[in-house]
Amino acid sequence: MKINKIFLIVTVISELTPLFAAKPVFLRASYQGHGYEVVPTPVTWYSAKKTAEKKDGYLVSITTPEENDFVIQLIKNATNGEGAEVWIGLTDNKLEGDWEWVSEEKITFQNWAQGEPNNFAYAGLGGSENCAHMWKDGKWNDYAGDVRIPFIIEYDHTIDSGSSNEKSGGRKPGLRSTR
Repeated sequence: MKINKIFLIVTVISELTPLFAAKPVFLRASYQGHGYEVVPTPVTWYSAKKTAEKKDGYLVSITTPEENDFVIQLIKNATNGEGAEVWIGLTDNKLEGDWEWVSEEKITFQNWAQGEPNNFAYAGLGGSENCAHMWKDGKWNDYAGDVRIPFIIEYDHTIDSGSSNEKSGGRKPGLRSTR
């Protein structure tokens, strides 16, 4: 009975944590020919991935230190300088320890926090951290994919700030081609 109470407390705390964190606002920006969209709605990693794909994008793939710095600044801009945790598109869902970007880009840069990824085991249930998120300081951490936090969508083209990127008859409103 005591184990169930502890598990319940941990579950409640993990579900409430995003409520007390800095809440980002919807924000779009472009960098190096790509568009980026901060989505403030806290969702699971799997829901974030599906949402990004429905919008013809993908969870952000960070391939350089400069892009990591850009993403940190984007999040700060969306939170009045506070920063927030966000999902990124790195996963080892296919094979434990074999991290890959959902965009299938080659991993050319890594920014794991010290001791990460560690596939932390929750309540003795075995490791279940197969998705990556970014801490406020820009360091990465493996995390259980069912935790709900905001996310960033990346597009292979620039986007106008404040524009929609929903599918619309083959034309994507608000986009500027860089090709």
